Parts: sequence; C-alpha cells; structure tokens
Amino acid sequence: MIDFQPLELKILELLSENGRPAHFEADQSLFFSGLLDSLSAIRLLVFIEETYQFNPPSDFNIRQIDSFNKIKALLTPSS
Repeated sequence: MIDFQPLELKILELLSENGRPAHFEADQSLFFSGLLDSLSAIRLLVFIEETYQFNPPSDFNIRQIDSFNKIKALLTPSS
C-alpha cells in the first residue's frame, strides 16, 4: 500500500507558499485552475520522483499530475 500522506502534505505546503488556502479537494485542478504555478509543478514533480521513485514516461504531460487523485492513479500500479 502506498502512503500518500507525504504527497498531501507537499501539496498543502506548495499551496501555502503560493498564498493559497491550505485545503484542496482530491479532484480539484492544481495547475490549470491557477492554484499552483509552473515552479510549483516542477517542485511537485521532483518530490514525486524522489519520494515515490517515479520516472516520468517520455510522453509525460502536466495534466497527469493536475490533481491529487490523478497523481495517486499515476503512482498506483495497475492490477
């Protein structure tokens, strides 16, 4: 079972650093809604890579990490 609490805390940290409320919905857009900026996207992706040993595929798109649930789906192995 993957522990997604560090991911949730990182998103909350990034929201706070961007002057946003420290709350988000699991399906809420993080980047296309303007909650987080492009620098936050890079920081979040690096965090995901380091914390979850994730290697983005060559066709990676920012939309794949635009919500908490999308990130969870990306990191959860298919059965």
